[in-house]
Amino acid sequence: MSTLRDRRRQATETEIEVAAIKLFESRGFEATTCDDIAAAAEVSPRTFYRHGANKEEAAFRTARRFSATLGDELAERAARRPLRLVDFEEVIAGVLTESATEDWLERMLTVRRLASHDAALRRIAQLHDAECVERVVERVAPQDETDPESLLHLQVTAATALTVFRAALDEWAASPPEDGERATALVSIYRRASALLADEIRDRRG
Repeated sequence: MSTLRDRRRQATETEIEVAAIKLFESRGFEATTCDDIAAAAEVSPRTFYRHGANKEEAAFRTARRFSATLGDELAERAARRPLRLVDFEEVIAGVLTESATEDWLERMLTVRRLASHDAALRRIAQLHDAECVERVVERVAPQDETDPESLLHLQVTAATALTVFRAALDEWAASPPEDGERATALVSIYRRASALLADEIRDRRG
């Protein structure tokens, strides 16, 4: 259960993230400074940096929370049996429908849309996407796992599922859904993308 201190910290981090995204929309990523973000969020530069923030962190804080939540949910399944691609698909859809708020989705949607036409932000998004796979694998891999084949299977499965999710995110951001329908729309696109992958796998096996 979160404490009052935790809630205050998260509220401050959200204010920083919202301010950063608005500035990236109006000025662009490279033209925005950390001091600009701190001023817009009405926090001191010291507070800005105390929350571990830089421009990159400020832009992708919600996405990092998604990765952390995803890793926690997958770790619960991994404790029972080896993860399969369907586990990633079910957990991603579950996190989106059960944990994501409209504000959360709005921030993720805006960042993905901005990254599509801001080269600097797009490079950061690509780095974040790669780090997301690494963080999820680190979270769910058994600490005593020494079999290279099992680790490779986990890495390939995680990378595949999250690549499909990124493709769904980009399509979702290209045609923003109406308020109140964001989670439903994203899950629908993700399931459709996953089905396309399943068709390709069946064709290859056939």
